[in-house]
Amino acid sequence: MDKAKTFIVAGATGRQGGANARHLLKAGKRVVGITHSASEVQRLESMGVVPLVADTPEMSQPMPALLHLYLEDVDAICERVIKAGAISLRKPEDQPYGDRMAGFKDKWGNQWWIATHIKDLTVEEMQRSIEESRDKKK
Repeated sequence: MDKAKTFIVAGATGRQGGANARHLLKAGKRVVGITHSASEVQRLESMGVVPLVADTPEMSQPMPALLHLYLEDVDAICERVIKAGAISLRKPEDQPYGDRMAGFKDKWGNQWWIATHIKDLTVEEMQRSIEESRDKKK
C-alpha cells in the first residue's frame, strides 16, 4: 500500500464518501474515513479504512452546492474572493488534521471550502489534535 499519501474522506460510510473510499483503497491508497458515528468504526475498519470520529459542522444545511478544493495558498485565495464580494464563513486557520482551511459563500449561495495541506499527521496525532481542539472550545 502506498502510504506516501493519505486521503481523508468525509462521510466515508455514506454513498458518495464510501464510493470514494473504496476507489482509493482499490488504487492502493491509505484512507482515513471521517464519520460522526462511533457505531460506524467497525464498518470502516472492515473496509480497510482508518476510522476517525469527528463532529459534523452545524453549517451542514441544504444549499445549492458545497465544494471543497485543495489549493496552494488558501490565505491569498480567501483574501481575493472576499475582496470580490464573497461572504466569509470561516477565516483561514490551521486545522487539527494538518490542513489550513477557510470557507466562503458566493453570491449564488454556494459554499466553498478551500484548504492547503500544511503537515502530515499520523491517525493518532490527528485524534489527539482533535481532542485538544475540543478541549480548548470548552
